[in-house]
Amino acid sequence: MRDYARKIIRIDESDVTDPEMDEFLNEGYDRVVMHTDWPWLKAAGTEDIVMVSGQTQYPTTTPEAITTIVNKEQRYQLRSISKNQLDRYLGSTITTTQPTSYYWLDGLLSIFPSPSSTDTLEVHYVSVPLFGPLDTDEPVFNSLFHRIIVDWSLHRLWEMEEDFDKSTEYRARFEEGMARMTIWYNDLNMDTPNIFGVSPTFHHPSNMPFLSDAGIL
Repeated sequence: MRDYARKIIRIDESDVTDPEMDEFLNEGYDRVVMHTDWPWLKAAGTEDIVMVSGQTQYPTTTPEAITTIVNKEQRYQLRSISKNQLDRYLGSTITTTQPTSYYWLDGLLSIFPSPSSTDTLEVHYVSVPLFGPLDTDEPVFNSLFHRIIVDWSLHRLWEMEEDFDKSTEYRARFEEGMARMTIWYNDLNMDTPNIFGVSPTFHHPSNMPFLSDAGIL
């Protein structure tokens, strides 16, 4: 997957190291995991993290994928951002307030802005098959959609190269791939046998909010 991405953008390992490529590929995988309740995900759980005033980074106790983070006292949800966005935000003039955004990688949670309170963050996560983009590793979901992760890495690589037109193009490809993957897995879930005497579940767009999230409805 690394070599495929490098071939498209025409760079080599001296330009972008394997660890840098792995970070971008892992970001894409995490974005896929957080998108919806995929059938290949495992059991869900929660973890509470008590914020410390002025502290922006917190270790998490499990290597799971985060799906949602909620401030328990204020009852609002933080939004997920990329590492690049986090780096830009940390250089801003905003210092101490309620955090609104988070970035998570390898068990370390980073939040922004820096908190001024000791509120509790309720971290919702799912246990997923781990993915490390080594030479032989592949994502656990259907191979039809493995390209999605590469598209995300290309979005980040072009962003790093400051070619924002190309970066936007591959971000759009990633989002389109996610939408197709959502529909594909939803169709599989709906393809269940009818049992005599049991009413089938009526599927209405209002019962499928992930279609709105994917920009389909």
